[in-house]
Amino acid sequence: LLLGIGETSKISIVLYACTWPILLNTISAVRTVDPTLLRLAASMDLSPLRLFQKVILPASVPVIFTGIRLAGAVAILVLV
Repeated sequence: LLLGIGETSKISIVLYACTWPILLNTISAVRTVDPTLLRLAASMDLSPLRLFQKVILPASVPVIFTGIRLAGAVAILVLV
């Protein structure tokens, strides 16, 4: 109601609905990175930034893209 009945409210509702599948899948992906990979990176003394770039991000990208795909379906459902 604060945004009116125009395009702004529609876009914000779709954006809000699409945020949750992406966010929850990203959290799940980062939490389920293989502990062996993390121990290996720790044994190589990687900095936290390098750990994210070289281990966590590549291991979690497939699940993040799954969240994006689900968010696309949610966007269409909410839009209709």
